[in-house]
Amino acid sequence: MKHVCSALLGRAPSGHATSSRRHAALFVPVVLAGALAYAAGPPPGAGAPIARLKAISTRVTGQGASIVIEATGPTAYVATRPEPLTVYVDFRNVGAAGVANRFARDVKSPIAAVAVETSDALGAPVSRVRITLARAVAYRVRADRNNIVVDFDRPSA
Repeated sequence: MKHVCSALLGRAPSGHATSSRRHAALFVPVVLAGALAYAAGPPPGAGAPIARLKAISTRVTGQGASIVIEATGPTAYVATRPEPLTVYVDFRNVGAAGVANRFARDVKSPIAAVAVETSDALGAPVSRVRITLARAVAYRVRADRNNIVVDFDRPSA
């Protein structure tokens, strides 16, 4: 350390013919990298979730039914259908504490139940909305600002 400090001050220790420029060229990038890492903040998942689920509601129309999942901000999601009567909408790095599940069963709707599940993967929160269907129908998922909308077709009679 003494040699590095001496070199940075432009004084080479006795017996060494080093240039202060060479040490500064090594020292400055390390300091800048540390400053940038500090300014970037903690990695996602290290602190509080970036977004949070706020509410889940249902809309039933003549065309079918929709589940509206409202979040505090735009969120990435993955929708899967592991079986004909189940649809998952998964959110990574999204919390679900305090989400208001306002799902109301309607006999005209193919949706039987909606549940919210939480866990964490690699230290980041993961929220899942599990939609259970009474009948297998086609579905589409779309984002509308802070809302994720899962549209289900009307069941055929």
